[in-house]
Amino acid sequence: MFKTLDRLRKKPDAVRRKYAFGISLGLVAVIGGFWLNAFVSNLSSSSQSATVESSAPSPLNAVSQNISEGYQSVKDNIANSNPFTNPAAATSSASDQVIITDSPVSR
Repeated sequence: MFKTLDRLRKKPDAVRRKYAFGISLGLVAVIGGFWLNAFVSNLSSSSQSATVESSAPSPLNAVSQNISEGYQSVKDNIANSNPFTNPAAATSSASDQVIITDSPVSR
C-alpha cells in the first residue's frame, strides 16, 4: 500500500488528480448505494404500514377537521359571552365603575 502511494507521489499532478477524482467518486458511489438501499427499504416498510393503517384519516382531512372544530368552539364561546343573548355573562366589576368627585384641581 505504501509502495503504491510512493509511486503515485512520483507521478505528475494531472495523474494524481485523476486518481483522487476516481477514488472520491468511488466513495460517493458506495455511500450513495448504502443511502439508496436504506431509502428503498424505508419506503417499502412505510407503504406496508400505510396499508395496515388505512382507517386513519389523511393529514389534510385531520387538519380541516381541527380547523372546523376550533371555529365552532370560538363561535360557541362568543355566543355564550354576549351579554345580550346570555344574561349570565353580563357582570360588572370594580373596573367598570367610574367615581366622580367635585374636588377642584389645584395647579
